[in-house]
Order: sequence, then structure tokens, then C-alpha cells
Amino acid sequence: MVFDWDKHYQNGGGSTDSKHDQEAYRWKHDILNRFYTPGKDIILDIGCGDLQFWNGYFQDRDRYIGVDISKEITDRHRINYPNQRFYTSSSDQILNLSADVVICFDMLWHIIDDEIYTKTLKNIKQYAKRNILIFTWHKNPLANPLIGLLALTIAFKKTGKFPRDWSF
Repeated sequence: MVFDWDKHYQNGGGSTDSKHDQEAYRWKHDILNRFYTPGKDIILDIGCGDLQFWNGYFQDRDRYIGVDISKEITDRHRINYPNQRFYTSSSDQILNLSADVVICFDMLWHIIDDEIYTKTLKNIKQYAKRNILIFTWHKNPLANPLIGLLALTIAFKKTGKFPRDWSF
């Protein structure tokens, strides 16, 4: 059974709102600050959700692109943020997009199908001109253990080196 994100958002659900997640947001913002230059870079957010992550942080809204599977949430964002671009799409469907920095925070762990997971990672790699920032497990405990290696391979192909803190 596939989770119905449209129904979730229609019923008042959000991406998250716990204190732990707010602390994680600050940590992710710090990392983003190392790889993203406001006013210069375009950022592509795969699995943008309800935009709680950006609350009080992201000021350069005309250089932001959000992609989410929920038509409910992307329609809402198009009304509330007319200077930004939002696309309704499953992450495994390739779109004609590119950005300096591509982020995918807290979305990949919702994907339990190996083929969709792999296509999503390939798409993220395709979209990125310079940096990819992903926050998820690097080995899906519910799926094929080679998926984590694929994420490392993508990181290596983009940067020429594996992240120091990722171990095999």
C-alpha cells in the first residue's frame, strides 16, 4: 500500500513538527550554508513537502525549485509562493530541471522499492550542476544493501572523493 500524501496534507498533516526535527533542521541549515550561496545558486529541493524546513531560513525564494509527489502541497505552494517554481512528480520520474545545489532531505527513507530508489538517486545526480546534499540512511534496512553503495558512488562521481564520514 502506498501512502497517500495528498490525503495527508488535505487532513492537516505536515512533513514534521517535532522538537527533534527542528534541531535537525538547524544542523542541515549549517551544512547547506557550506555548499549554497544565496543570491547566486539555484537550489532544487526533491521531496519539498510542506516547506517547514525552510521556515525562517530561506530568503532567496526566486532561485528555489521544489518537487513533491503531492499535488495538494505543490498547488498550495504555487499560490503561497508565486515567485518560486513547484513541480508535482514522483522522484523516479526525470524532469527537465537542473540546479547548482540539489537537496533531498528526509524523503528517501519513504521509498521502499529498490527500482524507484535507484531511479531517484540517478535523477538527483542528473539534476545537479555542482552539489548534492542528501539526508537519509545510506543503507536501506528494508531493501537491497547495494543501494547505499549506489549513493556513495553518486557522491564519488560528483566530487571525485567519498565523504570522509561515510564508512563501508
